[in-house]
Amino acid sequence: MTRLTDGRIVILDMQTGGLHAFSPEGEWLGVTADIVNEPILWITPAESNTYMGTFNTFDVVDGQLFVTAIVGKFESDSNDPIITYWENRFSLDLTDFTLLVNESYFANVFTSDREGNIFLARRDTEEYRIIGFDVNGDVFVEFELDIPMAEKSEQEIIEEAEFWNTRARNMGYNQPLNYQPDPFRWKIHSMGIDDQHRLWVRRGTCDTPTLDVFDYEGNHLFTAELPGITGYSGLLWEVHVDEEGILAWSLDPLDGYQKLYIVELAEQQ
Repeated sequence: MTRLTDGRIVILDMQTGGLHAFSPEGEWLGVTADIVNEPILWITPAESNTYMGTFNTFDVVDGQLFVTAIVGKFESDSNDPIITYWENRFSLDLTDFTLLVNESYFANVFTSDREGNIFLARRDTEEYRIIGFDVNGDVFVEFELDIPMAEKSEQEIIEEAEFWNTRARNMGYNQPLNYQPDPFRWKIHSMGIDDQHRLWVRRGTCDTPTLDVFDYEGNHLFTAELPGITGYSGLLWEVHVDEEGILAWSLDPLDGYQKLYIVELAEQQ
C-alpha cells in the first residue's frame, strides 16, 4: 500500500479485485483499477494520482515461455503504465527461479518524489549507477559511486536460497527448484527521498545500515549510519526515508516482536 500525493491511500489486493482507494480519514472509495493476475510490486507514490511500480507479463511463443518485466509509472485508475523507464524481455524455464528473481522481481530499485522525479538503479554486484528521470520520463542526471564489492557469508547464502525456494513453493511452483544466490551482495539495497530533495541510497555491501546522500545533480553530500547495529543482524534491518522522516525496523527482531523506530539525523561531524 502507499499514500498518493492527492491524499488517497491505495492498497493493492488482487484477491478482492485490485487497487482499493481510501480517503485520508479511512473511508473506502472503491476499487480504482482491476488488477487480478500479476501484481504491480513495490508501489511508491509520484505526482498527483500516480505511482511507481514493477510489473511482469507472461506470454508463450512457439511453445517457449517469455517474461516481459517493466518499471513504470501508473495512474491509480489503470493497470497500464503511462511511462516505462525500464523493460526487459527474456525466455524462461519454469525451473530457473534464479533468472526470474534477478531479471524481473528484484532486478531494480527505484524511488520517486511528489513532483514526479524518479531515480532508478539496477541491483548489481559490480556497478553502483543511478539514473534520474523528470516528470516526463526524460533523463536529467546519471551518476556513479565507487565502493568495493562485498562477498556474502555462508550463512547469508544458505538463508537466501531457503527464502526464495520457500517463496517459490508458496507461489505454487511444483517443479524442483534450486535457487542459486549470487556470492556477492548488491551494491545498492534501497533508495528514498527526503523533504529537502536529497536522495538517500542504502549500500547493500555493509552490515551496518549505511546510506549515501546525494543532491539532484548527483553530488555526494554525506554518508549516514544507523548506530549500534552491525554483523549479520544489521543486514536484516530496513530503513525507509521519505518526506516525513526516517523509519527503521528489524525483519528479525531479537525481542520476538516488531518495533518501529523513528530515526533522527545527528549533526554531521
